[in-house]
Amino acid sequence: MRKLMLIFTGLAASLLARGQWSINATGDAVNNNSSKKVGIGVSTQVMANLQIGEGTGDGLLNLGGRTGIGSLRSTGDLFAGTNVYATYASSSENNLFRVLNTNSSGFSAVHFSSSGDVNFFTRGGNVTANDPISVTSATYNALKISGNGRVGIGTIQPGAQFTVALPPYTGVPANSSLVFFNQSSNPVGTDLKPALEVSNNGGSGFGLVSIAANNYLSGNVSIGTTSSDAKLTVKGQIHAQGVKVDLLGAITPPDYVFENDYKLMSLEEVKAFIDQNKHLPEVPSAKEMEKNGVQLLEMNMLLLKKIEELTLHLIDQKNELIVKSKQIEDLQKRLTSLENR
Repeated sequence: MRKLMLIFTGLAASLLARGQWSINATGDAVNNNSSKKVGIGVSTQVMANLQIGEGTGDGLLNLGGRTGIGSLRSTGDLFAGTNVYATYASSSENNLFRVLNTNSSGFSAVHFSSSGDVNFFTRGGNVTANDPISVTSATYNALKISGNGRVGIGTIQPGAQFTVALPPYTGVPANSSLVFFNQSSNPVGTDLKPALEVSNNGGSGFGLVSIAANNYLSGNVSIGTTSSDAKLTVKGQIHAQGVKVDLLGAITPPDYVFENDYKLMSLEEVKAFIDQNKHLPEVPSAKEMEKNGVQLLEMNMLLLKKIEELTLHLIDQKNELIVKSKQIEDLQKRLTSLENR
C-alpha cells in the first residue's frame, strides 16, 4: 500500500512538473493545456472530455469524440449516448440533450431518470449539430421502461404492462396486459391502419384496428384449421348467445312468395318431385350438403321460403275444408229431412 501511494505521488509530481496540471484554490486538479480538456471540479470552463464538476457545455465525459456521458442539472438524471451530449450549465437544458455532430448516421442515447424511468432514444439518418431532444417528448423515444415496471414502445406513457404504439402517441391507454396502438391523422376509410398486424412473411395475415369501442379485423382468420377460405373459418363448434346476419342486398328475403303472380307448386307436383329425388325442390340433397357444406344465410332464406309455401298450402287446405264442411253440413240437413218424412 505504501509503495502504491509513493507511485501515485510520484506520478502527480511528474505531471505537475511538466506543466500539464495545477492545483486551483479549492484544491482541485486542473489541466492547463486547453486542447486536452481535462479537469475535475474545475473553476474555469474546460468544456468536457472528462471535466467533472461545475457547468459543462459538452457533457460530463466524452469517450473517443462521439460517445458521451452527461447529467441533467435539475434532477441529477444520468445520460449516455453516441453523437449526443447533455449539459447542466443552464436551467434551460434541464430536460434536454443535444446532437453532437452533423452527420447522416444519426444518434442513440439512454436516459436514466431519478424517478426510476429508463428511456431509449434513437434516430437514423441525417441529424444536425446542437438540435435539441427533449427527454419528456415522445419524439425519437423508441423504448421506455417506467418506474412502475411498464414497458412502452413508441409511447412515453405506457398504460399497460406492454404497450406498442406508432409514434408519436402520447395518450394513456386503458390498463391491460398488452396494448397495441396505431394513431393516424384521420382514422377512417383509407387511412385506417392495423394496430396489430400478423402476417406470413409480409404476405397474407390479419390486422386489428380499434377505434373507440369498436374493433375491426382485416384479412382472413381461421380457428382450429390452417385453411381459411373466408373472413372467419372455424373447424369445430361455436358457442354464442346470438348471431346477427346483415343481408345488405346479399340475398332477397322470400316475401315474393305471397305475391299474386307467384307460381306455387301444387302438392301433387311436390310429391312427384320428392318421389323422384328424395328431397324438397330447390333444397340441396344430403350428398350435395356433405360435399359443399351449407350456406346458412341461403339455407335460412330457403327454409323460410318453404315455410311460406307451406303456409299457402295450409291456407288452401283450410279453404277446401271450409267448402267441404259446408257441403257436409248441407248433406246432413238433406239426410235429416229425408229421415223425418
